[in-house]
Amino acid sequence: MSRKITRVPGPLGSIISAEDISYKTIKEEWNEYELEDGTILKAKIVAQKISRGIADDNKSILYNPDGEPFYNIRYNVSIVTQVPENLLKK
Repeated sequence: MSRKITRVPGPLGSIISAEDISYKTIKEEWNEYELEDGTILKAKIVAQKISRGIADDNKSILYNPDGEPFYNIRYNVSIVTQVPENLLKK
């Protein structure tokens, strides 16, 4: 399988090269919030693409200051609301 290289936002506002990484979704759960007006708000982040930073030599992994590989996640946010009947406009 050939490497798929992408340009992504990097440290300190830079743009870096990153290798797209294949992944398997293990679990995607909704976060649920009850607002003071009785509305239930549900939010979920869904990953679309995950990339790992490539160092300047274009071969080795780019690491952040903590020593962990630098990852970039392209994602979508899904939001659903359950609004009480009395808040709906007639």
